[in-house]
Amino acid sequence: MPTNKRRVMFTVDPAIAADLEAIARFRGQPLSRVVAESLLKLAPVFRQTVTAQEWLERADSKAAELAARYTGDFQRKLAPAVQEIHDATRRAQEMVDAIEAGRPAKRGSNVKPNVAAGTDAKRLGPLLKPTAPRPGPKFTRPR
Repeated sequence: MPTNKRRVMFTVDPAIAADLEAIARFRGQPLSRVVAESLLKLAPVFRQTVTAQEWLERADSKAAELAARYTGDFQRKLAPAVQEIHDATRRAQEMVDAIEAGRPAKRGSNVKPNVAAGTDAKRLGPLLKPTAPRPGPKFTRPR
């Protein structure tokens, strides 16, 4: 007797198969009917699971898309600042190299190398000496 029902083949855990066979024997029904009824009872759970999985996959893909877009935006906005920092570091290194070499720095720098060694130390000497502490009120411990 042909039926219009689709046939599905699947593998179940041996413990579940034993439980389904025990239920079929207890009810006196064929195993196929017990399996079909069990699947019908589980159909809403399957639907919810599939819906939840689809939702999670959409959320994951949307999150990945947003992360890629915002990372790209952040990198585009950050690139000029990073380039400025690199340029400033390079210019500072050129100035330091020029000072160490005893020649004026490039690009109109206002940093001039010392012509005579110790000139600045002689001029700044009095400012670098330690000063005496300033007089102030003396506090004594109360008795």
